[in-house]
Amino acid sequence: MTNSLLKLSLFLFLLNLTYLAHGQSIALNVTNPKTGTTKTIQQNKRVKLRTLDGKRYTGKLQILENGSISVKGYAVALDNIYKLKKSPLIVSAITSGGLIYSGAVFVGIGGIVAIFGGPQPLLWMGIGGSLLYLGIKKPTFSKVTQDTAPLEVRIVKQ
Repeated sequence: MTNSLLKLSLFLFLLNLTYLAHGQSIALNVTNPKTGTTKTIQQNKRVKLRTLDGKRYTGKLQILENGSISVKGYAVALDNIYKLKKSPLIVSAITSGGLIYSGAVFVGIGGIVAIFGGPQPLLWMGIGGSLLYLGIKKPTFSKVTQDTAPLEVRIVKQ
């Protein structure tokens, strides 16, 4: 009985050691050279990415073995990243959906006010159009990690 318990304990200990040795997560360490701030973005997090040539990608971040990253199936070299910020799906969906819905309501009220000859229908429609534009533009409330110079991005194991 004690011999099998000892073997089980040894097996579980070695299994835990192998998990700790191989279970390191990979992340991106993003440094803004202008401000010196550093942020860490984990793999499989949603990000918004803009490259130096102006292409934009939004999707889950995958770190490839050759020192580059992949967003939505497109491989991007680390030295080609211009802007990078987190883009949580739930916050984006709620804010853009809420802004589109409220913009449609304001435009509808403006239409009703215009049909029945009420005051200021263009004001209602202008506010509604602005809210629709903001909702379609898909706002994110994460801070942009870059303004002018390319980011310093490197892959780290945690």
